[in-house]
Amino acid sequence: MPSKSKLYYYWDSCVFISYLNDNLDRVPSIQAIWEDAQNHRNTEIITSALSIAEVVMSNEEKDSGTLDPNVDIQIQDFWYSWGVKIVDINPVILHEARDLMRRAVAAGITGLKPPDAIHLATASWVDKNLGLLKEVHTYDDKWSGKYHTLLDGLSICEPSEPKPTIDTD
Repeated sequence: MPSKSKLYYYWDSCVFISYLNDNLDRVPSIQAIWEDAQNHRNTEIITSALSIAEVVMSNEEKDSGTLDPNVDIQIQDFWYSWGVKIVDINPVILHEARDLMRRAVAAGITGLKPPDAIHLATASWVDKNLGLLKEVHTYDDKWSGKYHTLLDGLSICEPSEPKPTIDTD
């Protein structure tokens, strides 16, 4: 059962990719959330199963054309780490993604593609069913710019270091 004292964040795959690539301006915030999820268990990171297919290789591997087994281990560790919950893609989420894409067109919002719609629908589903999602984290400006209006009140932003919470239970 979800705990009111925990912080629940939804991560778009680009957050994992930034962490994998050791992006210097992003890693401190990502690392703080990651360590809190791994060590203190005050935080849970939630992502779509789609992230498994999207987080494939580091920029260094892509540029060199050579795969590093250590990078593969790091990627696998993302999905099997304490504090990371993967939400399966199911028909309910896929229908919500389709509806988001149709609502985007009706609202004059262009460019929403199925992978982003699936992530947004997954975050929306998690929030509606758990009601505890604090923020949706991404580095994709379209999400916080154009797409945030498609999600009812969910905060979409870049990761930042978590603030301590007080357990009111």
